[in-house]
Amino acid sequence: MSRSRGGVVVLYAAGSPVTDSEITQAIGGLPLVLVDEEVPGCPAAVIVSDNRDGGRMAAQHLQDLGHRDVLVLGATSDLQTSVQRVEGFLAAWRMGGGGPVTIADGGFTADGGQIATRVHLAGLLDGRLTAIFAVNDDMALCAL
Repeated sequence: MSRSRGGVVVLYAAGSPVTDSEITQAIGGLPLVLVDEEVPGCPAAVIVSDNRDGGRMAAQHLQDLGHRDVLVLGATSDLQTSVQRVEGFLAAWRMGGGGPVTIADGGFTADGGQIATRVHLAGLLDGRLTAIFAVNDDMALCAL
């Protein structure tokens, strides 16, 4: 929560799927600002990153480094940040002539990132997969 001149404002930046009714129930009538996650049906103000462009930049960077086959650690389609980052990545990867893409659902969590990476560990070790693009820091750290 944050204090404004007019009182308390709730900043929601949880990074987990939530519905408009869940938010309304949790905060009552307090003013709300969503940070980096849009919630369909929620009339709150929203501040978001350009997730598609971030995904695009990641794909271009990996291609510039010479990577050819990539593992994408995404998350549930309930999280717009994940969906948009993957969409931006895939569009740029294909446009840049990238090779095969393996997509795994890491659940936007550290444990999920580690589990999804272990499933594809053989491909990483034998060089078939040359890079990992994780849509959040928790999954990236645990993939390492």
